[in-house]
Amino acid sequence: MHRASLLTRVLAIASLTSALGACTTTQPSPFVGLYAGYDDCRERYAEIDAQIDAAGVRDAAFYRVPGYPYMRTDRLLASYAHEVEGLNQVAGWMRRMRELDQEAREFEMRNLGMTLEQVGLVRSRLQDCGRVLAAVELDSPEALAALRDAVQPPPEYSSVARTLGLYPLMAPLLKSHTTREQEQAQAQFDEAAEASTQPPVVRWKAEAVEDLSLVPADFDKAYPDELGIPGLVDSAWRALAETHAPQLWLESADAVNQPGAPVWTDDGVAVDASLPVVHYHFDFARFGGHALARINYFMWFRKAGDDGAAGAGIDGLIWRVTLDRHAKPLLFESLHASGRDHYWFPAQSLQRREPNGYWIDPPLFPQTGLAPAAPVLRLTRDQHELRQVRPANEVKEGPVRTYALKRYEDLYLTATPEGGTRSIFGADGFVAGSDATEPAWLLASGMRRPGALRQYGHHATSLLGHRHFDDPHLLEEVFVAPPPPVAAKSAP
Repeated sequence: MHRASLLTRVLAIASLTSALGACTTTQPSPFVGLYAGYDDCRERYAEIDAQIDAAGVRDAAFYRVPGYPYMRTDRLLASYAHEVEGLNQVAGWMRRMRELDQEAREFEMRNLGMTLEQVGLVRSRLQDCGRVLAAVELDSPEALAALRDAVQPPPEYSSVARTLGLYPLMAPLLKSHTTREQEQAQAQFDEAAEASTQPPVVRWKAEAVEDLSLVPADFDKAYPDELGIPGLVDSAWRALAETHAPQLWLESADAVNQPGAPVWTDDGVAVDASLPVVHYHFDFARFGGHALARINYFMWFRKAGDDGAAGAGIDGLIWRVTLDRHAKPLLFESLHASGRDHYWFPAQSLQRREPNGYWIDPPLFPQTGLAPAAPVLRLTRDQHELRQVRPANEVKEGPVRTYALKRYEDLYLTATPEGGTRSIFGADGFVAGSDATEPAWLLASGMRRPGALRQYGHHATSLLGHRHFDDPHLLEEVFVAPPPPVAAKSAP
């Protein structure tokens, strides 16, 4: 009897110990084998992110994917989120997001004042960390589904501002404002067309640097990645940018009316007119089942009325060229660097869609006919507003000067008076001090800081609805896309 009772108690204790052990046992660490030593990766990301945020040098070019410190995205990559399938496409999609994070961190660390050696060491470790964390944390269908839902950048509109500004009640006023602005712009384009015989005071064109034989005759001969986005060597992209760089028709040769380089001064960001520069940046549109290359050109000027003193205001204009599959201009667009004055100039026959209802600003096509493949842009004096697109071979008068083509990313490492570097764009994606005087009621549109100059990826272009200049589907909103290519059937 005693022995049976003792045995019962021993078995009970053993059972309880086993149960407690099962409750307290943790899952084995995934950081073993090839992944050994990477269990501190999230702490490393948190540490460098804290330094970047404390210094105020966060780069806003790409959207930081919440919960994934090793990934950043943009509207192009986000547009593939629920389309990528299979190991190759998914891996390529995630790799590109890790590369965007690595690219942005390069500028952030440089602007922290780190030496190139320090940047190299941190870069190497974080590249490995990103690769390992992606493999460890995204190894299940549930984890991948969560990532797909997390990558969409937020709109450049504030729903709170729209609510407080009584957006539905203010919509007629916003609509009226857009209509009036477009009518005025159309009248000025018409007036410029009638006065087209007046020669420019000075004409600017890109300085010839690259071997233009590098320009591909056809993007089908490029090297597409897993998403079908074409790839070229850097010198070929540069040759493309040089080939399609616009000529500028300016009606004054003074400092306010020539393209310059944004610089940091003791008073903020200004434009040095002694450094004629136009910056370029490539991205892609999705149209008819293809990823079409877009070249964005950024021109910077001193603001009207500036006397050339240090700290003078900054103004900007964007000219965009969308190329077809044969590397020929399909479409041109222009935009003020604040996001207003979005104009369209088709270079090939495209079927326009009907305007998409009341709750979106209609696109403005200020010139009839097709735009020339090699255009010269006629800008107004002092205001730097586009008012005519002419064939470059028709404008031969006036002295010609050259501007240097520079990568847009150079603006992220602009020298400061203190001897370091800093982006001209803040962590919020705006050029500090570039705000314009705009009616307060424009805030009802939800558009943040109307009139302020913005970093690419932050250009909201419509007071009504949502429209973004970097939207890869923007062409398909305005034009009827051709049917996507049909995959060839394999032989039985």
